[in-house]
Amino acid sequence: MEINYFMVSKPIRYLNIRNIPGFDKIPNKRLIVVGNFNRSENFCENIRRFDNVWDKIYYVENEHQAYFHLLSHKVSTIYTQVDCSLFMGLLHFVKRISVILVEEGCVTYGGSAENKHSLIRTLLGVGTTLGSSKFTKKIFVYSPYAFNKLLSPSCKAYPFLLSLPDFVTKNKKTFYKLFDYQNNLEFPSGKKILFYVTEWSINNDIIAYINEHSNNYDYIYIKPHPHIKNISYKFPDNWIIIPGNMMVEFIFSELLERSNHVTVIHNGSASMLYFTNFMNEILFDSKELDKQWIEQYKEIVRLIKNEK
Repeated sequence: MEINYFMVSKPIRYLNIRNIPGFDKIPNKRLIVVGNFNRSENFCENIRRFDNVWDKIYYVENEHQAYFHLLSHKVSTIYTQVDCSLFMGLLHFVKRISVILVEEGCVTYGGSAENKHSLIRTLLGVGTTLGSSKFTKKIFVYSPYAFNKLLSPSCKAYPFLLSLPDFVTKNKKTFYKLFDYQNNLEFPSGKKILFYVTEWSINNDIIAYINEHSNNYDYIYIKPHPHIKNISYKFPDNWIIIPGNMMVEFIFSELLERSNHVTVIHNGSASMLYFTNFMNEILFDSKELDKQWIEQYKEIVRLIKNEK
């Protein structure tokens, strides 16, 4: 019997999984939620309550527990966000599983931190960038064109069923149930909004910029990265802080539907990759940033915009 496992380590990856073409026809679907993001346990429980598409759902504290679960259970195919890890290579070596990548982030097009060759990686067939491991069958991305231009994958790249903005708009009400905010959100209309999407830490230079220019906007929104579980930073009382487990893509959609003029300030956030045609952006250049990464982000955006 074919057993298909899906790994989710942040909310957008769950969205991506549900946007796979033919998802409903995949048999024996089992979900592993990795609890390394804000309110992850609650998110997992809401999936059990509101999205009845899974044969089994598991919650684990970290990725090591997820890999141990996969090693100790029958599995045919894993849908995950990375194939160039030694853990995935070991899983394939022991189980002879198939790996299908499901990814949307900047690293999808820019490579991977796992970029060192070694004898053990070679023996396990593990590549150094996404889609380059010998056991990877395919990858789903929002821009196959950019993926193929920037990397040399050994697997074929396929598009998701819908673009990310279209998928968010179509499924917004359904997915709000997973975040517990379907009845508690209020959005302005026709206003000027400055929206800061953070990385894993709050950028002090960006906060200083916002303070200096806040009078030019009607509202200031702050969206912490989902991996920030506890925010110790003291923001001004009139700034709107979006809960960490709430996907920023949904907030973008709501604000745009209400004819707001939105400017997003960020450090090269993947959240902006597919919304740059709809909003202004300030790609912030700061002493805290890697200049090479900023240039890489710009090239990714250019390629995505040029895909036909």
